[in-house]
Amino acid sequence: MDPAAPDPWLGQTLGGYSLVALLGRGGMGAAYRAERAGVAAVVKVLAPEAAEIPLLRKRFQREGQALQRLPAHPHLVRVLEVGEADPPWIAMELVAGGALTQQLARGALDPAFAAHLGRDVSLGLAALHSQGLVHRDIKPDNLLLDALGRAKIVDLGIAKDAMASGLTAPGQLLGTLTYMAPEQWENGPLGPATDLFALGATLYHLVCARPPFLGSDMGAIADAATHGDFPPPRELVPGLPGPLADAIEQLLAPDPCQRYASAESLAADLEGILRGEPASVPALSDPRAPSRRFSLLGVRRASIGSGPGNEVRLPGASARHARLARKERGLVLTNLRGSAGTWVDGEPLSKPVVLSEGARLRFGEAELVFSDPQRRELPPPFLRDLRREPRPEPTLAALVATRDPRAVVSLLERLAPPPSWELVAGELAPLGLGAELLGEVARGRRVLAE
Repeated sequence: MDPAAPDPWLGQTLGGYSLVALLGRGGMGAAYRAERAGVAAVVKVLAPEAAEIPLLRKRFQREGQALQRLPAHPHLVRVLEVGEADPPWIAMELVAGGALTQQLARGALDPAFAAHLGRDVSLGLAALHSQGLVHRDIKPDNLLLDALGRAKIVDLGIAKDAMASGLTAPGQLLGTLTYMAPEQWENGPLGPATDLFALGATLYHLVCARPPFLGSDMGAIADAATHGDFPPPRELVPGLPGPLADAIEQLLAPDPCQRYASAESLAADLEGILRGEPASVPALSDPRAPSRRFSLLGVRRASIGSGPGNEVRLPGASARHARLARKERGLVLTNLRGSAGTWVDGEPLSKPVVLSEGARLRFGEAELVFSDPQRRELPPPFLRDLRREPRPEPTLAALVATRDPRAVVSLLERLAPPPSWELVAGELAPLGLGAELLGEVARGRRVLAE
């Protein structure tokens, strides 16, 4: 739209909402302050040029409908109504407070306040994700403070219904550059972990007064994000509490499986951090002195021993005792030849082993406990293959299009028979089966069982 041209909708009425003031304009449309029956609201109107494109129009309408189904939540801006006539529009509650960008204009936020806001946003994301939706554009400008000082997620119009993944064209970037996850840059499947990465980038910005990924062009920013190349937050803010810095760095892991397991687990961790507890990150700790802790956050390879140069310096062990390496399956422990022996859960280590949560390790006379509370199990192989595709394969896409619960159930039970069904259901949402269709699948399974 020509900026000099008169606004075609200002002063008009859509669905009983009088559009009284322009709040902002973007490539997809404009947002207006509106009133209906004396109640203020925000109405987002799809741009005329976008409304002429069936793909964009359909996505706007479907996403509005999905958002309208969301239960009321204190950390989500509520969608009030969706209009499908010309022009398509979405009415949302008006939040009086400003965006977090206004707070950042005054400098970095207090770490405790930032952690509090992060917990709020995590709870809002948990509600969004529970409905099969992914926001895809979490950033300071899309987080508002209400009159009670609570953070609310706004600009839900970009949120993606996982069931309608085909409504996003291949190669289309949805998100704001300095907060985008590697899978967004690589046109990979998006899921809840995508929003957690963006929240990590936002928290980094809140406490460091700059985004984690900077560059002279899109390519440089993309390269930094995909390789996890950012200054550690404690280098920029020496007084930053270690647990909060650990949580932020875990959120910014390039591999989605190495981030927090869910928005709920992040919210719980931030609550613990506010109470002075450590972050739930991979670590080795001394059971006799819990404060003696070796963080394994971001570790790709680390040596364990008593000699200098070891990442885990351990009196009582051999000079070069064992090695840790991150593999697709998790952290693998290998005993080094010539050491005084390594034991895992009371058994001598004769070959490399993937460490499990709570494993008790002994290196000569030294003992440690391994912890990785956020670790997620890998999905079944056929789902890992699908995750590598930017879009579901044609067979799966055709199956989704039929919306036939019996057909979906039949295929799922062949590919992943119980008891792996729960894992499969959780993994299918980012692949193209959202909450609505998964509900149909569940109903179909009950019918078949009767």
